[in-house]
Amino acid sequence: MRREVWTGIKDEDMSEVYSRIGPSLSKSPVTQPKPKREKEKSSRRQGKVRMFNSEKNYGFVRSRKDDFFFHISSAEDPGLSYVLPGELVTFEIGEDKQGRPIAVKVKLA
Repeated sequence: MRREVWTGIKDEDMSEVYSRIGPSLSKSPVTQPKPKREKEKSSRRQGKVRMFNSEKNYGFVRSRKDDFFFHISSAEDPGLSYVLPGELVTFEIGEDKQGRPIAVKVKLA
């Protein structure tokens, strides 16, 4: 069996190939997938304190029609010991041990 070594296409022939391909010589026809974003962990949200239990130091913040649990120990300001219902706060979204979204780094707005 005879084997032939492919030496490539001459430059003259490649110009015809390039003219048929078009201007997207260096770009893949398949679009690259967009990188996945985190679940808004790094962006701060604003909300209102819906309820706060001062005996147990936990409460709920409502933001964009969603309620998020928070504990006062996760406050960004170490001097913050309580909040009142209706107060505006900013926070980041984190996860609890079960993977549910919670408000962390809570701070008065």
